[in-house]
Amino acid sequence: MCILNLVIKQVYKSALPSAISRRDFSRVITLAEIGACAGDWGKIIKRSNSIGWGKQQVFVTQCQHLASNARWWKILQHYGVAFDPRHFGEELGSKTSQSKSQEYASSIIPSLFIATSKKLNNLDGILNLARRFAHAFQVNENLAPQKFLEFLLSCPQIEKSTREVRNDNSVVLSKTLQTSHRECIVTADIRRNIER
Repeated sequence: MCILNLVIKQVYKSALPSAISRRDFSRVITLAEIGACAGDWGKIIKRSNSIGWGKQQVFVTQCQHLASNARWWKILQHYGVAFDPRHFGEELGSKTSQSKSQEYASSIIPSLFIATSKKLNNLDGILNLARRFAHAFQVNENLAPQKFLEFLLSCPQIEKSTREVRNDNSVVLSKTLQTSHRECIVTADIRRNIER
């Protein structure tokens, strides 16, 4: 059983980098989920030594993190957003890796708006997707609406008549400004209460 575990681990370790380098994110998701299940196998069948990967919580967490990233990579790939999966940081627990991952994810948000606007006609949907992306990578929650305002004010070329785009932009811009204004007031109130 021990030799079989080593062979399985070796196959797993070699399959994952090739799937990432080939940008086969469906396979990355599958491999990460297999890794998470294998790491939790001891809990599943109530025996700790049933398989060599049992009781490896750090490994399980890394696999879950990788599966989550790969789902987003698949979405980014679908919309045609240029990105490098290696910059998302797969080493959990390392603050530098996490901060670099957040910084990289932040830099992708403007490209996400541009790319999704070519395929989605719903500006609310575009903003919601960017907010979910920012949340998934623990990016400052105000960055997506801020970059969205910049995107709207830059007169994007959406495949609709100019009048419809202006109307959509005006409505969404108005809603976004109202939300941002409310968030600023709440933040200012919280700061005043803390300073007292």
